[in-house]
Amino acid sequence: MSGIPSVVLDVKNKIEGVDSGYSEDLKEVVKKLIVDTTKKLIVDTTEELIVDNTSDLVSMWKAIEKRSDPVDDLWVWRFLEDVENAVQLPRYHYKSKSERVELVSDINKLTHKLSLKLKSNDLDEHLFYNPGAMFEGFYIYEDFEENHQAAINELAVNKIELTTLLNEISERSRRKVLEEPLAGKAGKNNRAIRFMRNMAIRNRKLYGQPLNKVIMSATNALFETNYTEIDIAKRCI
Repeated sequence: MSGIPSVVLDVKNKIEGVDSGYSEDLKEVVKKLIVDTTKKLIVDTTEELIVDNTSDLVSMWKAIEKRSDPVDDLWVWRFLEDVENAVQLPRYHYKSKSERVELVSDINKLTHKLSLKLKSNDLDEHLFYNPGAMFEGFYIYEDFEENHQAAINELAVNKIELTTLLNEISERSRRKVLEEPLAGKAGKNNRAIRFMRNMAIRNRKLYGQPLNKVIMSATNALFETNYTEIDIAKRCI
């Protein structure tokens, strides 16, 4: 059995390097999806078990390579980064619909309560960003003396009221929490199912088809599940 393409193994070595600087999440993805079969076959005496455990991953990488530009390793990086993003979705993606509705309601109520407190106590100040080399950062305009405020005004620096910022944060949260997550129950294998659905969307955009076997191989390796191609097809319609 021929192994995983050498270009994939080269990327694995770069990511797992001592001073690579890559995220632990990406390293974990690489650990589970890229297995050097040539080394494992030498060390392990149970060849049948190895084939069962790695053949799907070998097929997965070859299927992706077949549909990619083999001139460089960008296709490997792109796949790994897309997998990393699909594995580690924001936490609100894994909540049930009712939980997400409740979360948005709570954020809205807290925003409203804090905004009223700020306005009713003359604390609704203006936030602005200072790009200066020495004092770069965000500041409250009203905290500066009048002469400094005049200098800020001369620069035509954009300022935003704190309550306006709070309302924009609340609205952004509403959009993200209610509109972004894919449909699905917050039950057993929730993370695996959301992963496969996001990867199916990704593959359709790139290849015109979901590549159910590719998704099956990645899902089973990452989440220690035992899905079949039929399982993937049913969940990624």
